[in-house]
Amino acid sequence: MSTQPSTPPPSSPGGYYGGGLPPVPVPNPELIVYVVALLVVGIVALAAETVDANTWVQFTLWTTAAYLVSRGLAKLRNVSER
Repeated sequence: MSTQPSTPPPSSPGGYYGGGLPPVPVPNPELIVYVVALLVVGIVALAAETVDANTWVQFTLWTTAAYLVSRGLAKLRNVSER
């Protein structure tokens, strides 16, 4: 009865990959939607004559307020009462 010699598992590549840096966290989806909405309205404000800077600032104001309220509600949900 013959046994085959065991081979060691392949070693992982040395320290170049990742370089010891922590992984970059993925931003939450609300932030991505918020930034995309601001960019779209900003581009529309630049391209269209009916949407001016005041409209863009008002949109930014109300969108920021809604974003902050939504994040506050999301964090409030995670708070546990004692």
